[in-house]
Amino acid sequence: MDGTKKGYRFYKTFDFWLGLYMIVANLPGVIQVSHFNITFLLDLIGLVLGISLIGYPFLKKKGR
Repeated sequence: MDGTKKGYRFYKTFDFWLGLYMIVANLPGVIQVSHFNITFLLDLIGLVLGISLIGYPFLKKKGR
């Protein structure tokens, strides 16, 4: 039951909303910009950070 409560509440955290904003804001730049451009790299970094902010609570160990 602890796992379902954690999955139910993860969207109420600031990290989730910041990560979701970063994904939505940076995804069009990754898709439309040509590769090996500075804006592409910055959008890619933002996209990866957004995904990691959303996925971190699921990867975190239970005891920590």
